[in-house]
Amino acid sequence: MSAILIVSAVITELKPVLDIVNNIKKAKDFYTGEIEGKEVVLAKLGVGGDNAVSRLEKVLKVIDKPSAIILVGASGGIKKDQRIGDLCKGDKIVHIETKEVIEIESDTKGLHITVDRVAHKEDKKRIAKDFKGIHGREVIGVDMESFYIADYARKKGIPFYLIRAISDSLEGMIPEPIKGISVSLMLSPLNTIKTIVFFNNVRKASNACKEELIKLIKRI
Repeated sequence: MSAILIVSAVITELKPVLDIVNNIKKAKDFYTGEIEGKEVVLAKLGVGGDNAVSRLEKVLKVIDKPSAIILVGASGGIKKDQRIGDLCKGDKIVHIETKEVIEIESDTKGLHITVDRVAHKEDKKRIAKDFKGIHGREVIGVDMESFYIADYARKKGIPFYLIRAISDSLEGMIPEPIKGISVSLMLSPLNTIKTIVFFNNVRKASNACKEELIKLIKRI
């Protein structure tokens, strides 16, 4: 049986998952091992749709076609009652620009919105308003990769699953994209603090996904 491919955008999301992998081995662009006795391949794909699909294609060129693709990681909170580490469950992924919808397996109704840039507080409020009630669902979170990876998997005939948890609340601070903590510290000490807090929350979100991941791998 082919391996299950587990992917995340950044290594901070992938590292907590690596903790539950047995017989882990590091290859050039991915890791291999076992979870619950099933063969898995794990890879970091990068932030944003184009980066994620490009790296995914590279991984798939050197491994057998996976039995499933599971995207694990963080999602931006969009509801006032969401807290860091809350699971973000929904059965539809919608691209913010095209409004195209991809249905996914979930025991909870909700919309994952895939955006093409970091969504700050006002962006999230606008998204919640614009997509409220569409398909009879409410928006549960935003991210930058889910639609693209799900769409790629659909076109290749590979089952796709999504496990995300909240890494930043509606009122939370999102750092500006400055490369390198040292550079960020010189340019903006506040942004450095935001960056450290944000990635710590991303780690918490990914940790919250592990139990759901184990349940899913047992089942598929």
